Amino acid sequence: MRLWPALESGPLARGWSGVRATWREQLGDEWRCVEPLLCALEQLALSVRLGDAPEPLRVVHHSDNDIVAVDMEAGVSVPLRREEVVIYRLDKAVLLQAVAKAFGLTGALVPVANNRPWWLGEFVLAGGERFPFYFAEGRNAGTLVGDVGIIAALTPRPFVLVTVSRDAASEQLDLLLGGRGAAWISLEEVLQWRSEGALTAKRPLAAILASFVSAHAGPSMEAAAAQFPTPRGASWSDVTIRVVDGHSLWVNVKGTVREVGYAEMGMRDGRTRNPDKQWELLLLLIARGGLLRRQDPAASATLQKRKETLAKRLRAYFGIEDEPVELVDGADWRCRFEVEAVGHER
Repeated sequence: MRLWPALESGPLARGWSGVRATWREQLGDEWRCVEPLLCALEQLALSVRLGDAPEPLRVVHHSDNDIVAVDMEAGVSVPLRREEVVIYRLDKAVLLQAVAKAFGLTGALVPVANNRPWWLGEFVLAGGERFPFYFAEGRNAGTLVGDVGIIAALTPRPFVLVTVSRDAASEQLDLLLGGRGAAWISLEEVLQWRSEGALTAKRPLAAILASFVSAHAGPSMEAAAAQFPTPRGASWSDVTIRVVDGHSLWVNVKGTVREVGYAEMGMRDGRTRNPDKQWELLLLLIARGGLLRRQDPAASATLQKRKETLAKRLRAYFGIEDEPVELVDGADWRCRFEVEAVGHER
């Protein structure tokens, strides 16, 4: 993604703002993704860069219908339209709301300590353990250490620090984070665009924070999962699941989309840390198009107990009370959620 480096250095870094042409130049094809996150300011640019000019030209605003860029050395002026000198700022609150949504955090966005830093929400495990997320903008080592010091004073709990990049890393910061048992996530490493104005995590959050959760969650919760942010009132018919690979799934519940992993869904073997039998059964059901028939070679009486455990895990993860897998024709199992499996008919 080109957005994150553009926010750290270059013409947009100061105030996360610039004229439309600068945003387009810095972001390229990402412009359309970022545009919904921008807001127009009342102030106009004092200078603009035109064409191949080595230096920005001074903007003279006589009136809204008479704006020019002046080349003092050449003694010429270039007429400009007002929209060419309107400054657009990236709305930090809107961006951070998109970040929190991509991570599946709970709670409302809250700026603290004069907007340095911001509370993004909480990462909630299926067993109820909660870890706060904080965003800090610090662009240099000293500022970031100061921001993390503010966070450390605000919460006694282990927390997750979120920054645009790791460019402000320092030994002092490592000591401060290590002393509080905190985790550090860089947006440029873990997020990508899903659509215009919407971000998504490259990997499940539980996988990104596996070491952090293992260190701070109780023994009974070491393999616990984060609960899916299921919209209120959703039923199993609103759930669509597609296999991404052997370790992760693409899930859509009434427009809330995530890529999730077996550990996040509570289907990790506590001894081997590999996918457990319930995960294998879930993949089998998806591979069969959501219907596992009695005569299927993979079906056996031993699957009954695994099916019951799988149903319990799915209910806990999605927060939907009804049975996710139902018995039909006395012996066949059918998923009550939609599956997308290539080469199989439902």
